[in-house]
Amino acid sequence: DRAPTTVLLEREGARLDPRQALWSRRLGEHFLRIGRPAEAAEAFARAASQDGGGVRDLAQRALAVEAAGD
Repeated sequence: DRAPTTVLLEREGARLDPRQALWSRRLGEHFLRIGRPAEAAEAFARAASQDGGGVRDLAQRALAVEAAGD
């Protein structure tokens, strides 16, 4: 089971620049698009605690948690 190119690019970005919220945020957006809200919520929570992250990421996390039914 291969990860989609989108996920591979986001993981590489996170590996190269692990403190930036951008990569976790993009991964969360990807998971929302493909219907995996629980994983999206985790990614947005990470983004909120990283450089450049904040309230918007927490809001996205809340939406993802709601979509997941938790």
